[in-house]
Amino acid sequence: MTRRAIVVEDRPDVRNGLALLLSSVLGYSVAPEDRCATYEEGCAAIARLPSPALLVVDVILPSVGKANGADLAWIVRSIPALSDVRVVVISGVLPENHPDVRHAVDAGAAFVSKPFSVQRLIEAIERAGGADAPPCLIPTALAG
Repeated sequence: MTRRAIVVEDRPDVRNGLALLLSSVLGYSVAPEDRCATYEEGCAAIARLPSPALLVVDVILPSVGKANGADLAWIVRSIPALSDVRVVVISGVLPENHPDVRHAVDAGAAFVSKPFSVQRLIEAIERAGGADAPPCLIPTALAG
């Protein structure tokens, strides 16, 4: 069964690069409608079925209000039906330097700072297991 991933990142080059990496290297399905540029698009993607296996979200995102990627992490973590979703937050700002990044980590999301290597992203995905997350299934050639 294909594992669905959602990427929420406002920079198109990073968003498309993440989608390509997740699909071609890690075997996730990242449909065009799951490549989101804003908080609102991310909410809509999370609401679609089937539930995602992975959410990779930038903390600092454009939105209509003050919501951001940390809020998306909290939404996913607060819905029991999504307890097995792996959540990885990415940011160019470290958690100790920004309250929104700390807020996302406090939600139980794994954190990786930009810029990041493929290996660091894989490690974050492995750390990002939800309460009922199945094994990550990282290809043996990429596993540490």
